Amino acid sequence: MKKLARTLLLSVLAIVSSIALFACEKKGAPAPQEYNVTVAAGEHFDASATPSKATAGTKVTVFVETEEFFVVESVKANGGDCTKTAEGKYEFTMPEKDVTVNVTVKAADDVAEDDGLVWTRFTPQIAPAPEDEILYNEQKFAISFGDAPVNNSTTEKGMIYAEIFSTDQNVIPDAAISGAEAVNVVSGWQALDAEFTIDLTKVKEGTTTIVFKDTEHGRAISKTVTVVPYGEVVPGRVWKTTVKVDLSALRGDYENLRIWITDENYVYGSAYAQTQFTDFTADQDEFIYEITYVPEHTFTIAVGYGYYEESVQDTRYKNFDITNTVTGGSSQTGFNGITDGNKISFMADGASVTAEVKEAD
Repeated sequence: MKKLARTLLLSVLAIVSSIALFACEKKGAPAPQEYNVTVAAGEHFDASATPSKATAGTKVTVFVETEEFFVVESVKANGGDCTKTAEGKYEFTMPEKDVTVNVTVKAADDVAEDDGLVWTRFTPQIAPAPEDEILYNEQKFAISFGDAPVNNSTTEKGMIYAEIFSTDQNVIPDAAISGAEAVNVVSGWQALDAEFTIDLTKVKEGTTTIVFKDTEHGRAISKTVTVVPYGEVVPGRVWKTTVKVDLSALRGDYENLRIWITDENYVYGSAYAQTQFTDFTADQDEFIYEITYVPEHTFTIAVGYGYYEESVQDTRYKNFDITNTVTGGSSQTGFNGITDGNKISFMADGASVTAEVKEAD
């Protein structure tokens, strides 16, 4: 009897021990570890991740919404590129550690035209000017409203229905941009064009995008502008062209001759001077002068002779007349030659124009 009781007791103890051991194993099994997902903040976008905590192997989705005129450049999780989905979202697989997501955005590609709204004057590069600069302390830009004129109602901040801003305030702050000024107003209140200026004393080196919005018609255009050091501005296409000064029609005997070529749309800080000039003598019937020319700008020419002015005890210059000479082109393509007595233009890099000079009538 005692032996049977002992056997039963041992059996019960064995069962209890098994249950206890199973319970301990069940209770002691660790839950899968969750790791944190942090989305770093930045400018010009909002971003979030779902889920914000996840176990290793979980797919995490990142949602990014950019401001207008900005696009996503990259989305990285702990430095690795996330995968972009067809829906425009971004995904990565959670590793066995916390993750930081970094989003980088950039200005969107330039918009040159929007339903007739276009740039008519824009320089892709400008240079900062010192605060005491008087002559060249601002750069002008212009647009055309096309076939949809804009109400020219204006406040002290410019046209009410025109909004202008920069995508990088560190390069060109909005405080440096004037309000839009209506140009070519018809019917007393409709502006066909508009102009605005950028204060060169308030800009810093770098690249940004200038956006012009017509809020009356829901149109917008944009263009990239880079602020470079003084003397390094390239205002557009730059050509090397030649002016041939024909002196054969001159009757007088002149010694101190000078030619001036002036860029009427000169951009402050350009790699060439606003007025290119050189002195020469009339010992031959033709003088050849190579100049720097920007086809998007208006250039004028003058040729004259110097004489000593007793009243001021200095040399003064008197200009000759220049004959209009056009050797090619049209009003649509531009001319290769001289028009209006002093406007000189070239149709190609390396082109040449002859300036026929004569004494003024």
